[in-house]
Amino acid sequence: MILVSGRNDVMNGRNKYLCRSETIGHMNKLITEGIGTFFLLLAILLSTGPLAALAIGLMLMALMYSGMRLSGSHYNPAVSLALLLQGRLHRDEFPGYIFAQLCGATLAAIMGGFLLTFTTNAEVVVRTNHTLGVLTGEFLGTFAFIYVYLHVILPEKTRGNAYYGLAIGLTLTALMSIFTEVSGAVFNPAVALGLAISGKLAWSDLWMYFITNLLGAAVAGTVFSLVNDEK
Repeated sequence: MILVSGRNDVMNGRNKYLCRSETIGHMNKLITEGIGTFFLLLAILLSTGPLAALAIGLMLMALMYSGMRLSGSHYNPAVSLALLLQGRLHRDEFPGYIFAQLCGATLAAIMGGFLLTFTTNAEVVVRTNHTLGVLTGEFLGTFAFIYVYLHVILPEKTRGNAYYGLAIGLTLTALMSIFTEVSGAVFNPAVALGLAISGKLAWSDLWMYFITNLLGAAVAGTVFSLVNDEK
C-alpha cells in the first residue's frame, strides 16, 4: 500500500509538472505572437518613403526567425486560419492566437500614434478606399502571401530551411509595392484593426479587410492542399 501510494504521488507530481509546462509553453506562444504583431504594425505605422515596403518586409523577416521555434511566427489571423485548416494549429489554440495578435496590434496602434507626434509628418490621414479595389487587391495579396508562407514552411522537402524568413519577408515587400495604391496592402486583419485604431483606416471599411484577408487565406490553403505532392 505504501509503494502504491508513493507511486501515485510521483505520477501526480509528474502530471502537475507536465500541465504547468504546457501552460507556460502556451503562454510563451501567445506572448511571442503579441510581440511580433506589435512590432510588425509599428513598422507599418512608422515606415515612410520609397523604402517603406522594404523596411516592413525586413522587420517581418527578423520576426519570423525570432519567433518560429516558439509560436510558428504567425502574427496574422489569416496565417493562423490557414494553418488551422491545414491541421497545423490546434483548434483550442486558435482563439488565443487571434486574441494575442489583436492585443499586439492594439498596443502598437497606441504606441505608434504616440511616436508619430514626434515626427515631421505627424498628421494622420484616413485612407480613401474604393470597395472593388480593396476587395480584389486584398484577396489577391493575401492569397499570394499565404500561398508562399505555406510552401516554404509546411512541406517536408522545405521544412527546416534557412531561407523561409527571407522568402516571406520579401514576399510582403513585393506585395506592398504592388497593392499599396490599390487597397493599402494590409493582408492582415490584426493590422487592419490597428490601422483603424490609429486613424489611418475608416472603421466602416474594416469588414472588407477582414472578409478578404480570411477568404484569401482559406482559398490559398485549399490550393496549397491540391498542388502539394506530399500526401
